[in-house]
Amino acid sequence: MRKHEGEGVWLAPLGPLTNIALALRAAPDLGKRIAGISLMGGGTLHGNRAPHAEFNIWADPEAASTVFNYGGPLKMVGLNTTHQVVITKEFVQRVLSLGTPSAKFAAELLDFFSTTYGEQLGTYGGPLHDPCAIFAVTHPHLFDLREKRVDIELHGEFTRGMTAVDERPIVQSKKEKPNALVAYEPKSAEIFQLIYEALATAPSA
Repeated sequence: MRKHEGEGVWLAPLGPLTNIALALRAAPDLGKRIAGISLMGGGTLHGNRAPHAEFNIWADPEAASTVFNYGGPLKMVGLNTTHQVVITKEFVQRVLSLGTPSAKFAAELLDFFSTTYGEQLGTYGGPLHDPCAIFAVTHPHLFDLREKRVDIELHGEFTRGMTAVDERPIVQSKKEKPNALVAYEPKSAEIFQLIYEALATAPSA
């Protein structure tokens, strides 16, 4: 990847951060040649793979620590946000009613995920995780993005993989200088409307 500084290229990892950390290690100047990183991972309240750890961070916390401290713009869209953007049967039916092949395919995927995820919770619906990390770049106004210090727990017996977000109103030292924009309060209705509009205008196969 050879991009020049200022070209506006964002990386949007949607899984464990091993490959991003390896890229940053292999090309130390990479962080200066991208606009930033917007990742789906972590959270401010709870985890999913463990009580305090979200899967993407838990899978390789050392890599996550490298990414969070790479020194450039970083947006964290975690479970505290994505769990507020929940697929409903009404939305799936609305997409299906578009009648196009792409809309039908999308509706089937959304329905399968919502049904499978819902079996764990006893109710239909699943969080729209990955698209939120993309919208944080393309439509940042859909979130309350707050400067926070985020450190990755590497050693805790019960907290390894935790995104330790400093929620204190006043940072206490240079070490705790904010290193991420953490997403809060998503505008769920607007997010689903954008997805619907994209499917409604997608070319027919």
